[in-house]
Amino acid sequence: MSVLYFYREDIRKLIPRVRELPFGTKIDPQAQQPPPPSGSPIEQIESIAVPNVRAAPESQRAGQLPENFERLRTPDVLLVEQAILQSLDQSSVIELPSRVRALSTLAAILFRDWNFERIDGSIWRSQLQLIEALNTVPMPKDAVKSSYYDKAAAAFPGWFSSYSFDGYLGFLSSNSLLAENAGVISITQMGRDYLVWRVRQRKVMKALG
Repeated sequence: MSVLYFYREDIRKLIPRVRELPFGTKIDPQAQQPPPPSGSPIEQIESIAVPNVRAAPESQRAGQLPENFERLRTPDVLLVEQAILQSLDQSSVIELPSRVRALSTLAAILFRDWNFERIDGSIWRSQLQLIEALNTVPMPKDAVKSSYYDKAAAAFPGWFSSYSFDGYLGFLSSNSLLAENAGVISITQMGRDYLVWRVRQRKVMKALG
């Protein structure tokens, strides 16, 4: 975590580029909120095919990466990569298993934060208010509709004219921010982590939607 914090400015500069990676999602923050994505974050990251090392050619086992990884290693990415590896050396993370685990953890943190940035670029004010309320107490589905969806639809009729309540909740559930059980809506751990991330990033409340 200290490595990630130390190089946070370099990593933050990569966020616009990360949004262009082939994870199956392209975001235009200025556009109207899109329908729920077709896959979960795990499904998106698994879409990058990682060959089995044991079955890979000798050249790849000797240190060369598959082509789908090599094309991502642009000059700015390499600068951050070298800085992280140097930091691992200085932290005495030398043994291969520990180094793989450390780099996997950093990659997971970066992907999680990228995913939160993606969500934050599309979420609407009423949806954010909803998950903040759910962080205190679960809520019946009909209460969610009357207290959040219906009020937002009345305030922004043009936005909601073709956006159903199911789609409204679907955006949140497909991003693992909330869950429904027996007609009761509750926040997930991912939803709580997203709210914590917003506080740490000093994100302000959304103005519309």
